[in-house]
Amino acid sequence: MSARFPAALLVAGFAVLSLTPVAPSLVRDLDVVALHAYRPFAWALREVRERRLANEPNLPGGDEVVRALVDSARDRIAERDAALSDGAAMLPGKRSFALARVVSVDPRSRQLLIDTGNHVRASPGDAVLAGNQAVGMVDEVDGPFAVVKTPWTPRARFAAECGAGEPDDPRIRFVTIGEARDEWLATVSSAEGRLATARVLDVKSADVSDLVPASTGLLPSGFFFGTMEADLKTAKTGLQTYCVRPIFDPRLLDAVVVVHEGPFETIGDEDFSVSTLDRLPTAQLSAWREGEALTGAGAGAAPRGAPVVADDILLGFVDAALLGAAKVRGVTDPGQEHTFLVLGDASSRTIVCVSERRMPHGGAFRYLGGGEPPRAGEIVVTAGRGVHVPRGLLVGQVMRSDGDAFEVSRPPERPWRPVEVMRRSAEPRSGFGP
Repeated sequence: MSARFPAALLVAGFAVLSLTPVAPSLVRDLDVVALHAYRPFAWALREVRERRLANEPNLPGGDEVVRALVDSARDRIAERDAALSDGAAMLPGKRSFALARVVSVDPRSRQLLIDTGNHVRASPGDAVLAGNQAVGMVDEVDGPFAVVKTPWTPRARFAAECGAGEPDDPRIRFVTIGEARDEWLATVSSAEGRLATARVLDVKSADVSDLVPASTGLLPSGFFFGTMEADLKTAKTGLQTYCVRPIFDPRLLDAVVVVHEGPFETIGDEDFSVSTLDRLPTAQLSAWREGEALTGAGAGAAPRGAPVVADDILLGFVDAALLGAAKVRGVTDPGQEHTFLVLGDASSRTIVCVSERRMPHGGAFRYLGGGEPPRAGEIVVTAGRGVHVPRGLLVGQVMRSDGDAFEVSRPPERPWRPVEVMRRSAEPRSGFGP
C-alpha cells in the first residue's frame, strides 16, 4: 500500500469531521488552513458563479425591502431607547445619563457586563436604570466596559423600601442582601418597621443614607426592582423572614441607562471598526452549515464571534480564523442559540431562541424564553450580546409562527458581493467581566 494512502485518508477524515456540527476547535482551525489550498480554485469558481448569477433576475425591490426593514428597526429601537431613558431624564440635580449595551449577563454572579460606547466612561458607584426600574450599580470599569452588580448579586447590599406611606400602610425602609440560591432572590435585613404590616409589596430603591454606611448601594429613590414575599426557606424554622424577587428578568436586558453625578468623562472614537473581505464559495460543501469562508487582509485576525454582514443583513459570526482566512457560522445553522430583539408595532422585547434549520431565503427557529414569542410581520434584529456585536443588525422578518416555532424570512442577498466583518474598536482586558 502506498505510504500516501494513510495520509490522504487522514486528511479526508479531518475534512469530513470539520463539516459536521460537532467539529472541535482544533479541527475548525485545520479546516481554515485547508482553505488556502482551495483558494486558487475558488477564484475560478467564483468567476463562473458571478457570471451565472449576473444573468439571473433579482427579486424586484430587494434593496428597497432591506432598506425599509433596517429603517423601521432603527426607528423602533430609538423608541425603545427613549422609553429606557425616561426615568433617568426625570431625576433632579446635575446628573448625566447615557445608554449602554448589555454585552453579557452572568447567571452565577448575577452581574452584567455593559458597554457605554467610546463617547462616555462610567465610574464605580454610578446607578444603572431601565425606565422606571432599578438594575444595579457600576462596580468595576475598564475603559468603555463596566461590571454592574445587581440586588441579586450574592452578598450585594442595596437600600429599599415598601409601603404606600399612608397611616394604614406605612413606608418601611430596609436593606436587601443578594442570595446565592438557584433563584434570583435577595433577603430583607435591618428593616425599621414590621414588614408584616406592609400592604403594598412593590419594592423600590430608597434613600437610607441616615441608616446605612456609604458602602451600601444607594440608588436614586423611587425606582422599582422587586416584590416582597415571605421567605419559604426559613418558614420551616418558625422564623418570619422576607425576601425580594425581581419584577423583571435582568437576563433579558438588551440595554440600560447609566446615571452619573455631574458630566461624564468623554473618550471619543468610533465604537466599531469594519473590514471588507471577499468570500470563498464553500457554502455548498456542507449539508449542515450555512456559513462561508472569507479571505482578505485582516481575515485571519477576525475575532471569534464577530458579526459578518452583507447588504445590511446579518449572515453569521466568525467561527474560526487563521492565516488570512476565516470561516463563518451562519445565523440559521442548526443548534445555534441566539438572543434577539423582536420589534413589533405595539411592543419590543428580547427573546432567547435556537435555530433549527435553514431554508431558502430564511430559517426556522424555536423560541426558548423571554418576552412573548415572535408574531408574523415583526422584525428580528441582534440584541447586542457579545463584545463585538452591536444592537440592531437585521436578521429578518417573521414570516409565520406556530406556538414556540417561528420562521424568519431573510431578504435575498447577493453571494458574489464582498462582506463586512464588524469588530469592537476597544475590548475589555483579559479576565475582566462579571
